[in-house]
Amino acid sequence: MTDPSIAPWTESEMASLNAYHASGVMNPFTCENDDANYCASVLVATPAGWICPDCDYTQNWAAEWMANWGWRIALETGIGAWVPGSINYGPRAERPSRIQTGGSNA
Repeated sequence: MTDPSIAPWTESEMASLNAYHASGVMNPFTCENDDANYCASVLVATPAGWICPDCDYTQNWAAEWMANWGWRIALETGIGAWVPGSINYGPRAERPSRIQTGGSNA
């Protein structure tokens, strides 16, 4: 697993994080405010970290591959290397089954 990227973030890192959220590659980070009005809004990257646009929830980390455009490079090349800790088997359809690997299909 890769190390997390901890805020503060540069303009490029914020752009990568917000583009990743907008890409639909995976579910975006959402608000985890556990008060009675749990909102689950999509977080927005700022220099100080993620913020919820609808309440005071903040988060100061993201996966490094989300902040350094690694997710986009992998998406464009068809290689699943952006998945933290994964073995790079290439596109999902070519990955061995869990029976072949003795593990998860993830």
